[in-house]
Amino acid sequence: MCCRFAALLSAGCLFLLPLEAAAQELTTGDRVRVQHTDVQAVMVGPTAKQKTVSLETVGIVDELRADSLCLTPDRSGEMATIPWATVSKIEVSRGTKSKLWLGAGIGFAVGFVPMFASCTAGGCGDMEDYGACCIGYGSLAGLGGALLGALVGSAFKTERWEELPLESVRISITESQIAVRIVF
Repeated sequence: MCCRFAALLSAGCLFLLPLEAAAQELTTGDRVRVQHTDVQAVMVGPTAKQKTVSLETVGIVDELRADSLCLTPDRSGEMATIPWATVSKIEVSRGTKSKLWLGAGIGFAVGFVPMFASCTAGGCGDMEDYGACCIGYGSLAGLGGALLGALVGSAFKTERWEELPLESVRISITESQIAVRIVF
């Protein structure tokens, strides 16, 4: 009975997880993370040599051009122009998510395991169903830990990124807007 309830509860929690959104267009105002290369001059002794450097730029898209991407990086207020030919990876921010479920899971384990271990070591008195008693006390402690862990986990947020495949990105220019579309 207890195993069936746990299985149903676990299956029910799967419906609470957010579903991934379908791929959308890249438009001005989107927050992006772009990995690209840049050629920099490096002084080696009295001569200057060129060195290719891999960079990652995070910022807000200001303008989409047929040959380049213009964005305002987070670290500076100046607009940066990145040629499409140098872009190796582009990701679009899809908002933030909290660590609520991770915190709840860790909290449950931290509450359940010590209580279950102490119950099995110390006993549950004269009860007939000794295992169920230990699982019950462990579950109660786990529930308290899960609530506390969820509270702590909800304070931590991470950004969700969706990668746009470069081989399927097309630039379409119309009179009113420029958009990057993902073509399947």
